[in-house]
Amino acid sequence: MMHCTRAAVCRYCTALKKAHESTAVRKYFEHTGALITADGTDDHLIRFEGVPKGEGFSWTDDPLEDNAAAELPTYDTHELEPPDVCPARIDPTAREGEDEDEDERIVDDDDEPDEGDAPPAPKEAPAGFRLADLPPPAEALDFCKGGSPADALIDRLLLFNWPVVGWCVGKITSRNTDARCTTRLADGATAKKNFNIFYEIDGEEVGSVLRADEYGGDEEFSWVMLEPVGSGGGSSPAAADA
Repeated sequence: MMHCTRAAVCRYCTALKKAHESTAVRKYFEHTGALITADGTDDHLIRFEGVPKGEGFSWTDDPLEDNAAAELPTYDTHELEPPDVCPARIDPTAREGEDEDEDERIVDDDDEPDEGDAPPAPKEAPAGFRLADLPPPAEALDFCKGGSPADALIDRLLLFNWPVVGWCVGKITSRNTDARCTTRLADGATAKKNFNIFYEIDGEEVGSVLRADEYGGDEEFSWVMLEPVGSGGGSSPAAADA
């Protein structure tokens, strides 16, 4: 154990008091910009290492002041948000065979007419065809897993009145026999899709519900069968077979 004499203790206390009275420690802080006023009145105390002698520092100095307009990015406050690119979430409760576009017959905001939209296509038969006066028999429009009079409609052409787009030519490619494939109608009811229809306008096949009460009308989702000119009669082959 080290023993200190009275004289050694006195010398230590004197040195410690002198160190506390010294302004050197405070100057170290002031030279780096600490412990000074925020209004700039003590800026002359700042002494950054490496600054040329005689050159002072002011808190108003801004090295980017002259080139701020050229270097800093500008932002358009009216810029629209980028489109949502997040992938659609998969519904784990969805049954296999159900179409993703279950609500395809519901008119949403995206289906509303816009100023730049082309006028809806008119209800006109393409060259070489005419509008069939009579719809297919009711039994041909009923959902059925087995054989059905609806088989006579395969490969037949029709006109379907889509929202905004108007009347489009479609070809019935097949019957839907999967009872899990349903769609929600404009009135909120759910119905089994009875046909798959290919539309050349967009190159897609769409599972559809053709209903007798929508045949020959002018409202959206109305439809009408097409028959070759000169075929004789205004009914479809399915109706003739019935």
